[in-house]
Amino acid sequence: MNLPLKFSLFTSLIALGPACGSGSSDDTDATGGVGGSGAAGTAGVSGFAGTSGGSMGGSAGSSATGGTGAMGGSSSPGGASSGGTNPTGGVSGTGGTGNASGSGAGGAGAGGAGAGGADASGGTTSSGGSSLTAGTGGTAGSTASGGSSGSAGTGGSAGSGGAPIVCDGVPPPVSDQVIGWASVSGDGVSTTTGGAAGPRVTASSADQLIAYASSADPLIIEISGTLNVGTLNVVSNKTLIGMGTNTTLQGGVRIRPLKSDDPLVTNVIVRNLKIDASTSNPDDGGDGIHIERAHHVWVDHCEVFNAYDGNADVTHGSNWVTISWTKFHYTDSTPNPGHRFSNLIGHSENTADTDRGRLKVTYHHNHWGENVEQRMPRIRFGDVHVFNNYMNAPGAIAAVAAGTEAKVVVENNHFENLNDAHFFHEGSTTAQIAASGNAYVNTTGKRDVGQGSAFTPPYQYTLDPVDSVPCDVPEGAGPR
Repeated sequence: MNLPLKFSLFTSLIALGPACGSGSSDDTDATGGVGGSGAAGTAGVSGFAGTSGGSMGGSAGSSATGGTGAMGGSSSPGGASSGGTNPTGGVSGTGGTGNASGSGAGGAGAGGAGAGGADASGGTTSSGGSSLTAGTGGTAGSTASGGSSGSAGTGGSAGSGGAPIVCDGVPPPVSDQVIGWASVSGDGVSTTTGGAAGPRVTASSADQLIAYASSADPLIIEISGTLNVGTLNVVSNKTLIGMGTNTTLQGGVRIRPLKSDDPLVTNVIVRNLKIDASTSNPDDGGDGIHIERAHHVWVDHCEVFNAYDGNADVTHGSNWVTISWTKFHYTDSTPNPGHRFSNLIGHSENTADTDRGRLKVTYHHNHWGENVEQRMPRIRFGDVHVFNNYMNAPGAIAAVAAGTEAKVVVENNHFENLNDAHFFHEGSTTAQIAASGNAYVNTTGKRDVGQGSAFTPPYQYTLDPVDSVPCDVPEGAGPR
């Protein structure tokens, strides 16, 4: 049976460019780059001289009127904080797009000057502009009549501040399409469908929900109200879905076998729920959601907060997991304020026998917010894809941490108000990080990449532009 929700996913594919400005990969928040100098063109008889087109911050040099054999004029510097001024004369190459995700200037270098009288385009972002996309290189100017072409300016790098982002307040539509590792065939399961093979039932009390969730039958379980479940064990072929936007489970959700010798749990969907984990039992892990010895699990449009241990952890040989459009945070009343460590993948260094080659997890369009200190997520052993997430946790000491044998792909995420956006945990020499397209705002510390190429996700997905993340993710994450 199909769930009674309207779904479609707003995404758009963007091409990832090469690195520009300072910093690792093609992501940066430095001040705008310096354009390359174009070679001065020598004019032909009665021609116009080509001029050099280099710029600083995005302006190009002007072209001079050449006499017979006259040399072109030299380039003039652009404004220090503007996206580039227009040159006088000469067709310039187009400047790269600036990135003013921060307060620095993001203008790109303009191309060299050529023949004609059209103005060159400088970087599109002035100081404090709203664009978050890193600048691209300016194209070379066309050849002056009788002269040589100017060289292309280099791309502006991302700014370190910027104008406030104004959102439209409209959440992106919800989709019933699972994206990421939970959609991939493996362990004898083709994809994640939850309880779609069974009937739809309603749970309006904790006792009803506990009974349905542990039933051997496939079920779509519609949940309403606020239910104090303590520890809720969920077994195979279940969909748990909150009705409305305020359905709340108090306690912890455990997606795991009921007994240690039971087969792995498989095919579980948890959607549209608030999980207040402040009463989750510390003696049973203290997590908001714990995925253990399970595969093909999809957590979508939930809000998980105030766990004693992890808000949502994936351990003990679990695999084929997607966590999407979910908000993780802590309030001032969290029961363990010294352990605001939100998301862990891989229990310890000692679980290689069960975890190596597994722990394949996708995080997309999640929001790590207030009072999260670290683990957004923290990874051992797994192949983990982290894309289009919003990490805005003021004062956080670490976001994406790659530990023992972790392979992590970090794409088009927006990191804000934190330290160490992505890094090798404790200097791990066996981890690999590939990072591209990310934005860093008021973000300090490490941005580690390398030690291998990580992996190529084997499933179809599209990347939203990184400058849409600060609006779309907070507006769309959580129950809808």
